[in-house]
Amino acid sequence: MATVEHSSERVRQAQDVRLIVDAIPTLAWSARSDGSADFFNQRWLDYAGLSAEHRLVSEFLDRNLEQKDSPPCPKS
Repeated sequence: MATVEHSSERVRQAQDVRLIVDAIPTLAWSARSDGSADFFNQRWLDYAGLSAEHRLVSEFLDRNLEQKDSPPCPKS
């Protein structure tokens, strides 16, 4: 039972973070260590003309951006 409660708390926290990030007046996204995108806020999705249900934004970018259009991610 504790894992279900813990899991639902994490979901609620993730939803809270999404609400906050969607409220900021700028485009926001995050990427994995390999440079592939894993999150875009609603403003970014609106700007790109994508629906909220469209969660494969990195594939969209891969198909529509040339390599020269985006700088490489720095190695840490």
